[in-house]
Amino acid sequence: MKKIMIMHPCIVTWHGLHQLFRRKLPDAEIVPAHSIYDLVFNDDLSDADLIVSELYGLNENITMGAEAVVICSIGQAG
Repeated sequence: MKKIMIMHPCIVTWHGLHQLFRRKLPDAEIVPAHSIYDLVFNDDLSDADLIVSELYGLNENITMGAEAVVICSIGQAG
């Protein structure tokens, strides 16, 4: 796994996830994204192998009521 994106509004949770992935996958690049809109305007984020995102209340136009933690695996683990 080369790139992990963490999309979480709580800095404490974000830091915990960052430490977990850093410990378990030390060679992976860990990048923050503040919203789904970041993906549209930042080409560097679109090639993430793993996205960890909390999608409730954020970007209401896109999520419309999602109230769960979503873990999406994109691409192939390598």
